[in-house]
Amino acid sequence: MGKTPASAGPSPEPQYNVVTYPGNSPLIRAVAQGEDKNAPWRKDMEDASVLINNYGGKKGTSFFGVFDGFHGRSSAELAARELPVLLLEQLVKADPSFSLASEQRDFLSRMESLFERDSPASVDQGTMTKEQQMRQAFTTAFAHMDRILGLGRNETSKMRWSGCGSVICMLEEEEVIPEEEVNPEEEEVSPEEEVTPEEEERKGVLCLPLPISLSLSLSLFLSLSLLSSLSFFLSLCWVGNVHAVLYKQGKSFHVTQDHSTANSKERKRILKEGGAISVNKHHGLVEGLLRATRGLGNYGDRKLRKVVLPTPSCVSLGLDPSSGLLVLGSSGLWDGVQPEEIAHVVQRCIRNCRRRYNHTKATKERLRDQCIFMLKEPAENQEATIEEPPCREGMEDQEQAASYRQPRDPTAREDAGRAAVVEVNYEQLAASICSRLLQRAIAAGSRENISVMVILLQGLDVLAVQSEDGV
Repeated sequence: MGKTPASAGPSPEPQYNVVTYPGNSPLIRAVAQGEDKNAPWRKDMEDASVLINNYGGKKGTSFFGVFDGFHGRSSAELAARELPVLLLEQLVKADPSFSLASEQRDFLSRMESLFERDSPASVDQGTMTKEQQMRQAFTTAFAHMDRILGLGRNETSKMRWSGCGSVICMLEEEEVIPEEEVNPEEEEVSPEEEVTPEEEERKGVLCLPLPISLSLSLSLFLSLSLLSSLSFFLSLCWVGNVHAVLYKQGKSFHVTQDHSTANSKERKRILKEGGAISVNKHHGLVEGLLRATRGLGNYGDRKLRKVVLPTPSCVSLGLDPSSGLLVLGSSGLWDGVQPEEIAHVVQRCIRNCRRRYNHTKATKERLRDQCIFMLKEPAENQEATIEEPPCREGMEDQEQAASYRQPRDPTAREDAGRAAVVEVNYEQLAASICSRLLQRAIAAGSRENISVMVILLQGLDVLAVQSEDGV
């Protein structure tokens, strides 16, 4: 998949560093990746992003990640490059459809001794659910990545090394196995197998024991996602005050929870473990340095390392056809954009995209009609032309006379009709949403580096009938 620099369209809005990618699976229409250093407040860009198609050699599986750097870019860059490999190492153990490339195996073999004491107790993968497997894979991969950052590669400071927050997700196709038909009269249910309606409802919904409870909006979304009818699976993991928001049926669903001092549970944990939270900023800073209460790296400050943990929160859920868009963003984005604002931005961009589409379609249809009109000839003229070709007296070139007797090419009108076909430019739509989010964060006063990734899913149909929400 090649990357294409893209702007948000012909509008005079400020242009940001936005790159688009076409969709490469039945689930994804397009992807836009944008960033802004936020020069008035930040000297360097410390964030990083990653997108991998056919992740682990598995067709239709994509990996996305946004890494929010702090006190340097080294940790974010290394994590963007090496965390996908560390996660893939864990996935291969549970799913043989994934595979490691030779250079990835070489990298892991060099790091093997570093991970010996971090290796979890052996667990039979066959007894674990897919959600449990993904949770264990994410947790182990993050622990290994944090250990690698302790080596201090590419670090320049002699006092405190860089750190980063991270939100990563994996989208994969799920094979739906049709249920076998069972004759109700022949089916026997033992008393031990009987379940109450409440238990049936609970089993139909994917619920995970997260370190931080999910928001009400996410719970509502999960209640709509029954695994028995889904064909796509989203696995998401994060540390730090980075977030993922899902746009579905005209509404925003906040999939992640803050790992920051704004979270009361995280504040209590920090204080209980002997950490300190300053009062010089809104909600305070951990040890006077960080808003994030979890993250990778940050070596060199023992107090910070003691309470800022690399342990991620994870969630796995199914995506049905109504899932429209997923936004991943660093803390700089969410400093200026509230998760619930995503729906408003998306709807506005969809309306603009639809207007462009309708204008382009109308223009091409007019051109098509003009072409067809020029190709048309009155029936009587065509007959006269065929029966009595206009041969001038003394014309010697009979081939030239024969050319007047040739009827019009019957495919000319078909070509004119095909020229009027217009397709929605979903890459341009993704770039427009990405640019608007960057602009909105800066206008709202964000003082951090801003990184955002917009993933358009098949559920986002610009040409669909407008709903009550206007999209």
